[in-house]
Amino acid sequence: MDEADLLGDRIAIIAAGKLQCCGSSVFLKNSFARGYYLSLDMKSAPQKYKTITQDHNHTDHSSNQPSSDPVPGM
Repeated sequence: MDEADLLGDRIAIIAAGKLQCCGSSVFLKNSFARGYYLSLDMKSAPQKYKTITQDHNHTDHSSNQPSSDPVPGM
């Protein structure tokens, strides 16, 4: 997205040959930039994973959700 900000005032996202979305970078970031979703199997080594995610993420919103659910807001 940063490169697109410099090159144009409107950005079009195309997937599988079809236009999916089009708008300004501010519009796209406000509409779709939700952060990362990371799903980990916490049964193996929960403290190891927690340490790794905290080292690379200053706003860790992890929880003890079942392992099949993503961890929102990372």
